[in-house]
Amino acid sequence: MAGGGPLPVREYGPGDVAEMKARAAALRAKMFAPIPTPPPRHPAPKLVDPPVFVPPVVVVEEAEVVAPATEEAPASDGEPEYFFPAALMVSDVREMVSRITGISVIHMCGARHSAHIVKARHIAFYIAREFTGQSYPKIGRRFGGRDHTTIMYGCSRVAHVLDLAGVQHHDDAQSLITTLWSLDWPRGSK
Repeated sequence: MAGGGPLPVREYGPGDVAEMKARAAALRAKMFAPIPTPPPRHPAPKLVDPPVFVPPVVVVEEAEVVAPATEEAPASDGEPEYFFPAALMVSDVREMVSRITGISVIHMCGARHSAHIVKARHIAFYIAREFTGQSYPKIGRRFGGRDHTTIMYGCSRVAHVLDLAGVQHHDDAQSLITTLWSLDWPRGSK
């Protein structure tokens, strides 16, 4: 009743006890009846084996080998060589930095700001940027959802430390991590 008036009440007389009990039982059965479960709309999906991942194969065409006169060229059976490209990923960088520095991946991706954790984290940012070619936002997502400007700051700080120490660019990520970890870093901003 929208008007807020009194609810209608059915009045029972003194001899209507059986009718009153029957009506109460019908209401109870209606209100507390189990809800029927509807039939499924779609049949259950058939379980299928997941597809097997096969990494891409790179075919290296045979090139003519020119050997010095004293050595013989290796014999080739005419088949091209197959190899799988080894690309460094951000997760590999995190594991490598963790193994060399002793700082866990969880701490590097976490929110702690201890000096040794921040140092390892910034080294990982720099190595990931230099050796994987990933963008700052993608690296930030792989390090606990950090903003791209945080990654930029960490990379610039490591570059500044490398400039101060006079360290030339390394082709090997592990030796660069070891070198950066052993250097003394200036406190604060660059």
